[in-house]
Amino acid sequence: MHQLRQRLPRRIVEWAYLEFAQPVLLEGVERCVERGARSIITLPGMLHAASSATMMSSAVARARRCAVIPAVKD
Repeated sequence: MHQLRQRLPRRIVEWAYLEFAQPVLLEGVERCVERGARSIITLPGMLHAASSATMMSSAVARARRCAVIPAVKD
């Protein structure tokens, strides 16, 4: 993530997890919004199985439904 921040200094870069660790995806998205993001692109760092891809899609869908979240793209 530090390398991504260095490569994109004008972008808001945060990380989050699907499960088993903090912050979860919605918290990461909320941090982006707090920092001024008007749109958000999610980028999976690692998917272990087909179920991870489904979980990522579900988490992004939940973020889209949240009233404080702007346009979220996956």
